[in-house]
Amino acid sequence: MKQLAIAMCSMSFLASGTFAENAKDVKNETYGMGQPFALGDYTYTVTKFEAKRKIGQTYHNKEAEDGAKFMVVYYSIRNNTKETQTVRSDDFKVTDEQQRSFSPYSGGSLYLGSDFLLSQLQPGLTKKTATVFELPDDAFAGPLKLVIPEKGSIFKKKGNAVVELVKAGPANAQPPAPKVTEKQATSQAEQPEQEGDKPSPTLSATEAGKKDGTRYGHQLVGQWYVRKNETRKTPDFKPLSSQKMTEQWIAYAAKTGYKTSSEQAAYTTAKKQAVDETFRKGTGTKLKWD
Repeated sequence: MKQLAIAMCSMSFLASGTFAENAKDVKNETYGMGQPFALGDYTYTVTKFEAKRKIGQTYHNKEAEDGAKFMVVYYSIRNNTKETQTVRSDDFKVTDEQQRSFSPYSGGSLYLGSDFLLSQLQPGLTKKTATVFELPDDAFAGPLKLVIPEKGSIFKKKGNAVVELVKAGPANAQPPAPKVTEKQATSQAEQPEQEGDKPSPTLSATEAGKKDGTRYGHQLVGQWYVRKNETRKTPDFKPLSSQKMTEQWIAYAAKTGYKTSSEQAAYTTAKKQAVDETFRKGTGTKLKWD
């Protein structure tokens, strides 16, 4: 008995050490909507999300609490292993601009219909599914992130995938994503960021430029993958005019509180570098500016 107790204590010590080591080594990788990414034994693609006051059908539905909305996140998941896997999404999280973290709404998938009930997934197959969250209205006022943890052994060093979600807006639900032609993808990429992606006055011009550039880079990554899926080939993606974007960013920086020319230059330089780096990491290709 004494030897057994010592062995159990040793295992507990080793496990706690492993957990502590894993906690230090957890890494987060950031992706854009529409961008496939491998995480552990699976490949995910987050395609869209919707903000709704009510989910379900005519005779089986649920309305969100006062001052809140449901957020339905649609994604696909592929089983890359050689065995049948039971897959759940109850460990997903959504975070908002206030650093609040939201877990999936209990039983939310039951209101979406049988197509979105994911239990077993066969090897090599891809399943389209969805997860429901309930968020207060003010969470939709800023950018949202979906955090997907890696699934696997408790003794394995794991990380998270963070998906930058397009801003939903305080009142309107996001419509289903339409098919985008090559011409439309180019036109969309030439547009500046969505209104509301403003640098915080508490940040330096360089920090704000890097933050906004990273966010904008993820938008371009999503557009690149939409275009790639549409054309079935690697796109020659060069939708940006360097001079035009620089002028827009300088005006944007001035409007949001960076008044001096040196601040505006720092903002635009940091932003362009962040866009380039995010696009390269997300697509494996270099973003072309004319």
